Amino acid sequence: MPPADAAHPEGPLDTSAAAITAVALLKLGHREQALAPLDELVSTHATADGRLLNGCYDLASGTATRHELIWGDFFLAYALAALTGLVDPHKA
Repeated sequence: MPPADAAHPEGPLDTSAAAITAVALLKLGHREQALAPLDELVSTHATADGRLLNGCYDLASGTATRHELIWGDFFLAYALAALTGLVDPHKA
């Protein structure tokens, strides 16, 4: 998982950034590269009801530094839908 701020790698993670990156990888046709971060998101940072935790909105101001972020939920769901063939990542 990427840190919320590369200058502070010991700080909080940003799972929403990882989900967005996974979608980008799928859109670029790099399915295999998207699998590892998606596996970690689902197995470590997602709840049983599908919420993605540990997203970081604004580390500098201390706002929502370890939270569920709606865009993280969306991009994780979209990536999983693309992996299972429910959506075509090249068309949407």
